[in-house]
Amino acid sequence: MSSFDYLGVRCEFRGVTGLKRDKLRGLLRDIRTRLEASTRLLDADDEALRARTLCSIVNDALDARRPLAHPVAQALREYVDDRGQLRDLDFKLARLVAQTLSRRSGVRALRTYPPRKLRQQAGLGSLARARDRSQRQSA
Repeated sequence: MSSFDYLGVRCEFRGVTGLKRDKLRGLLRDIRTRLEASTRLLDADDEALRARTLCSIVNDALDARRPLAHPVAQALREYVDDRGQLRDLDFKLARLVAQTLSRRSGVRALRTYPPRKLRQQAGLGSLARARDRSQRQSA
């Protein structure tokens, strides 16, 4: 056993904390639902506007200060320091946005909308980079 669950957080013996799998799945499921519902409303808009809007939906779901934030958003920003889990979540969120934009399933959607393009041009946030910045500021 290399980890244990405590108060909704997975504590590993490597000294890092992360979210439990069921909370991660719930977060991804909720964001996927939000993106699919928004896509129906954005079909007539141009590609750049759709990308920026979908990325802002993801960013708002992960920002604990926003009224429509997901319940685990605050835990992601404050307690989770497992950089591997944060990078993996960043990748999965970028893949969800790319799948929604391209209407392709799986990683093939990332050929059309790579994560770097989504971050630079559409404003998709990165949990791992935000965590790194907060660690630098507190040091």
